[in-house]
Amino acid sequence: PLPHLESLLARLPGRSEPVSLEAGEPLTVRRGGRVALIGRPNRTLARAFLRASFLPVPVALDCAPAGGDCSAGFFAHEDGSFQFDLETADGRKDPAPVVYALKAVPDGPPTVLLLSPQAPLQASPSSVVPVAFSLQDDSGLSRVALSVRVLHAPSGERRTSSAFGDGGPLPPGSAREFPLQRFDRGAPKEFIGDYPWELSDLPVGAKIEFRVAAYDDASPAQRGVSEPGIVEIVDFEAGHRAMQQRWRKAEDLVERLAAREERIRDLYGAPSGERRTSSAFGDGGPL
Repeated sequence: PLPHLESLLARLPGRSEPVSLEAGEPLTVRRGGRVALIGRPNRTLARAFLRASFLPVPVALDCAPAGGDCSAGFFAHEDGSFQFDLETADGRKDPAPVVYALKAVPDGPPTVLLLSPQAPLQASPSSVVPVAFSLQDDSGLSRVALSVRVLHAPSGERRTSSAFGDGGPLPPGSAREFPLQRFDRGAPKEFIGDYPWELSDLPVGAKIEFRVAAYDDASPAQRGVSEPGIVEIVDFEAGHRAMQQRWRKAEDLVERLAAREERIRDLYGAPSGERRTSSAFGDGGPL
């Protein structure tokens, strides 16, 4: 028999299991992804090459000894076709080897939606903000992160944790990305999740912009981000104390005004029936 590869399989990015290679069906892979081909020769080979319309020269197959599997790989940057040129030690080869079609489909970055909070909000350092998000990718997701950037920081404030470094000043424009979740096996194409974001590492007066960032399983990975959210760190307890102080001052003022009004009434509003105590207004009759 003429030499050929049996049980041909292709390992594709974003797929946890290899797919069978069929002559009548194009091998579809996202553009830029690496394709690994593997098959077992039916006879011992002296020469084995992968020839492709999109490769400048044939690529030698890496074959295990004693009739073991042969493998080769390439990056799928464009549509095309490929075949295997095999030759045995006695010079046998297939004059018309099977030609396989390759279809490289476009691969875009993930789509990320920030579900909540959607409006700017104020929160205290003791607050926990639930960040909800939705992710979608045409091939597969590899990981998701929270991207945080400082828009404003109070002068002289120090960080209270390592969220933005080692506790030094928190300058406007400083940024960091926190990993939230990694998809190690069976990369999903869609995902809905949430993250309880603790704000205890941020100083009062800071204004923070945040986005949810998602990465696909391409090589290199493509990044997609959500629309920004805004959170401003405020001291609600200090505000409450200040309001209580203002209220107490207002009550004190009202009490002083009431006492003053009472004194004025005593001075200018003598009760009916009083008698004069001197002759300033006559002979001591009614006033």
